Amino acid sequence: MQTLNTKDNAMPKYCGGYKKEKGFSRAKIMLHNLLTILFYLIGAIIISFLSVVFAVIFLLYCVLATLGFMRFICAFCPQYGTTKCPSGYARITARLFKKKDSKDFKIRFKRNLGIVIPAWLIPIIAGVFLLLKDITFEIILLFVAFVVVGFIVLPITTR
Repeated sequence: MQTLNTKDNAMPKYCGGYKKEKGFSRAKIMLHNLLTILFYLIGAIIISFLSVVFAVIFLLYCVLATLGFMRFICAFCPQYGTTKCPSGYARITARLFKKKDSKDFKIRFKRNLGIVIPAWLIPIIAGVFLLLKDITFEIILLFVAFVVVGFIVLPITTR
């Protein structure tokens, strides 16, 4: 993980700590959030091929994990309340949770990042299982879309 040392703390590069002072535009923040929602929806569609109930549980988990991310990571971020976060979570977090001591951000980030990892891994595991079981055009298309949106397009929007 690349970081940028600031007065407040070492910011993970993809949290917007390297961005210019004015922050991200509303359009870029909206794009990032729409892509995140699309990413979660594609993941849920993949999972729905195994179980619709599990797909609904997965979407609920994604919402709760995002809120947990805000509570346990973003509330400690030096960018709290600003537009310097590419996801816009800094502004949302300021409305939902009290600001915490940003000197703990780096530790909190490393300790709590795992809360969102299942949202990235479960659809991959489900997709690989489905592809091993029966290769279909729909699953290939969804799997490729999930990987492209999550691992290529979303990271690009944080720059």
